[in-house]
Amino acid sequence: MHQRRASGFTMVELMVAVALGGTVLLLIHEILDTVTRTARELQAMRVAEDQEFNGRRWIRAALGSIHPATEHEPFEGRPASLSFTASVRRGEGWFERERVTVEVRDGQFIAAIGSGVTLRLADSVVGSGNSGARIPEILAT
Repeated sequence: MHQRRASGFTMVELMVAVALGGTVLLLIHEILDTVTRTARELQAMRVAEDQEFNGRRWIRAALGSIHPATEHEPFEGRPASLSFTASVRRGEGWFERERVTVEVRDGQFIAAIGSGVTLRLADSVVGSGNSGARIPEILAT
């Protein structure tokens, strides 16, 4: 007699297909995880670079608009701080005469404006030797 073979897949064929599918899914997951992690790192680098660029731009603009020193608004320079009066751009777009103090505080380069605004110009400052960071070294970079 003629035996009829049942149509379909064997258990071994199904197990091989599931194993291959699982391997492909794991590879796709690893690729997507790497792409996501790399995108986050790039975004963090872009933000840090933008902050540094904006800090440099702000300090150059402030130093470029220094008002002459007077008895009531002297120009004061110390190794880790600098105080002066300058025309500072406000958020609304115009400039106002403000007292500015630029200093190294808690390892960060900070600008304190007389109106109570504090700007972080750089997240970290590297000093030379044991004396700590000095303003001329920061501005030279």
